[in-house]
Amino acid sequence: MEGVDAMYHIHSDKRVNQSVESIGKALHQLIAATPYRQISVTALAKEAGVSKATFYRSFDTIDDVLRYETDQAVEQMIAYMMDQRALRQATGEMGFFHAFFLFWTAHSQAAEVLMATGTTNLLTDAFARALHRNMEFFRRHIHIDDKAAPYFIATRAATLSAVLVCWLEEKPRTHPDEMPAIMAQLIRPQGHPLCPTHL
Repeated sequence: MEGVDAMYHIHSDKRVNQSVESIGKALHQLIAATPYRQISVTALAKEAGVSKATFYRSFDTIDDVLRYETDQAVEQMIAYMMDQRALRQATGEMGFFHAFFLFWTAHSQAAEVLMATGTTNLLTDAFARALHRNMEFFRRHIHIDDKAAPYFIATRAATLSAVLVCWLEEKPRTHPDEMPAIMAQLIRPQGHPLCPTHL
């Protein structure tokens, strides 16, 4: 998955974390007032109260600020879904989908900013990285060889991103309790029961 490697360099240092937080907040403030592609590193650094050198110590581009935030949100999603699975014991794939939409109900802003800035590809990439990191978990539940694994990751990441964006654009939005049944229609082979895969 080298093709979707993150392009940020965040170190576990208190000052770095403070700068990263300030840059993130400043970017969201600028997005609310300025077309995204017109935001410059100079303007962002000024709004955040940091130097350009400080910005470049953590990020290569402005997109990387959103990339980092999206990766953080997806990591929180994975942790939440694993907790839901532990609480409910054997949830099955539909239980994972329910947890997926419950999570994004509470964290929709993280995806909505990508929709507003035309950067939903960052969401697809974040899902792909998360799937890649957790591939051994999926191997325990589905029969997939090394050759098929990249295709599994690519199709699942693209599907999750597209479905999430479609759901967030709905007016009114379908309740998370209803989404597993809709997902079942999308992933169940016609005439066959659900295969025992997981999100």
